[in-house]
Formats: sequence, structure tokens, C-alpha cells
Amino acid sequence: MVAPKSDFHFSKIYFGSFRQIIRMKKNVSIRISNLRRIKYCLLFFTKI
Repeated sequence: MVAPKSDFHFSKIYFGSFRQIIRMKKNVSIRISNLRRIKYCLLFFTKI
């Protein structure tokens, strides 16, 4: 069964946005881990 063209287009848009959301989540997690690392470095240096 062949899906209508509009349906296919919609699925393409949906999967594209889904990929973008996943990429954004990865970037956010990387940013959070970097912030945590910086915070630990600051704590380490303030202890010295």
C-alpha cells in the first residue's frame, strides 16, 4: 500500500524534527556535564 504524498511529507518533517530534538538534548546534556566539570574545578581550586 502506497502512502499519500502529503502523509509521506508529514512523516519526513516529523522525523526531521525528532532528530533535531535528539540533537538538542545531546547538546544540553554535554553543556550540563561541562558546567558540572567547571564547578568541580572551581571547588577544587578554592580548596587549594
